[in-house]
Amino acid sequence: MKKIIVTLLLAALVLAAVPALAQNAFTAANGGIVPTIQYVTYEGFGFVEVDFLQDVNYENPTVSVTDASGAPVTAAIVQLDDDDLAFQITDFAADAAYNFTISGVRVGRNGSYTSVSGSFTVPPEGAAVIKKVEYDRDDREIDIEFTALVQYENPTVQVIAADGTPINATIYEWDEDSIEARLESSLNIGSEYMVTVTGVRAAQDTAFGTASLTFTAYDD
Repeated sequence: MKKIIVTLLLAALVLAAVPALAQNAFTAANGGIVPTIQYVTYEGFGFVEVDFLQDVNYENPTVSVTDASGAPVTAAIVQLDDDDLAFQITDFAADAAYNFTISGVRVGRNGSYTSVSGSFTVPPEGAAVIKKVEYDRDDREIDIEFTALVQYENPTVQVIAADGTPINATIYEWDEDSIEARLESSLNIGSEYMVTVTGVRAAQDTAFGTASLTFTAYDD
């Protein structure tokens, strides 16, 4: 009886290890690194730019996009670069969220090609749009860059962690396409945050409003 129990336990351990072994093999095949999306920017007119944290390579890359209900949206890759790509969607709606998956991408020139996923929001017509957020860990500062020229009226910056914890931010400089703020506390490298700027508008718009972006904190 003891022998049977031991045999069953060993079998269970082997089965439990299979997914981990598969993941380890996949990671090893990719040099221990898989592609990481650093920024996703909606640039207007259906164009979306995806910036990678590392240099990447492609093999027959494709992109698929769905709306919030899961319905497919026509999309096509229009530009490829060493560390970013751009695609365009059609028949999209303003003030709506979308998800995407890019296939046929890998880090560097070795390992297996895989897929990465992300999301973006098409903002309301005429609204200011944040292109990217860069984080300076040493100075606890963030640099918020907009996709186009903007104007301000008593602007504020707020940063929210994934668990809902607010992080106070004080603006110390801004210009026509960016704004810089100093944070009360440090961000965790590799964690996701949402930044919101209030009192901002696109230069051609009439009303001041807000602009938000979810970003991952990397030490630039």
